Amino acid sequence: MEQNNFHVGKDQLDTKTLVSLANKPAGKLKLDQATIKKINQSRKVVEDIVATNKTVYGINTGFGFLSDVKIPVEQTQDLQHKIILSHACGVGPVLDPKIAMGIMIAKVHSLALAFSGIRLDCLKALMALVDHDLAPKIPSKGSVGASGDLAPLSHMSLPLLEKGHVWSEGKWQPSKDVLKKHGLTGVDLSAKEGLALINGT
Repeated sequence: MEQNNFHVGKDQLDTKTLVSLANKPAGKLKLDQATIKKINQSRKVVEDIVATNKTVYGINTGFGFLSDVKIPVEQTQDLQHKIILSHACGVGPVLDPKIAMGIMIAKVHSLALAFSGIRLDCLKALMALVDHDLAPKIPSKGSVGASGDLAPLSHMSLPLLEKGHVWSEGKWQPSKDVLKKHGLTGVDLSAKEGLALINGT
């Protein structure tokens, strides 16, 4: 890390650094060209699978016990949105905004390691939320577990769909309104991206 900037997918993200970034996130996360190249190469793997119509779990299939159900290409985007909405089912007290910000920063760093196949534009949209210090509203209970934390990370991802709430001006506000105020827009998730956001690789 140099000059208080953190290069996601490249620099070492230890606990001290994560806490520091979560408390003052604006303008700190950066992407270098080598990381961008790896992200684009990883994404090409996903796009090649889609183009050849090869059946691969999480890209063009259902999830869990529906893993053997092939999803038509024209329904892929809808599937990725719905996996976020269906798992955003947490309950209980809301996490402190700084903790929620730490979760989002850790997720950005994880995605930038380029093992998930997420598009660069989708990652940059998540980074924009961090840059504007817009922490997602995440309930503290309801994790489903697995290789990601499905329920909390789904709530974390809702602002990308212009849904849910973010912490802004000292209160929770609807994501869509706050994003518009900052000149930001949601993203249309593509193949694999909903799964990447909530369940890692």
